[in-house]
Amino acid sequence: MSAYIVFPTLLQAQRGFYAVSRKGIPAQVVKAPRSLEEKGCAYALRLAEKWRGDAVACLSDDRIRHGRVFVRRGEKYREAEE
Repeated sequence: MSAYIVFPTLLQAQRGFYAVSRKGIPAQVVKAPRSLEEKGCAYALRLAEKWRGDAVACLSDDRIRHGRVFVRRGEKYREAEE
């Protein structure tokens, strides 16, 4: 299962990617699935669900703002509780 951490801009998603990568968390910057976009275009970090908590904590530690966090199960997404 995958987790998606949504960012409003590509630059913020890239900053998030470099922050989690430095901590050894494997992730990819992807265009957010359309159903997860709040206002137009958005980007996300896609990572294994087991890394979700560590990644969110890393972003918080580095003061990198992000949007909502989702978990994908099959073809459906649900908002994750942080």
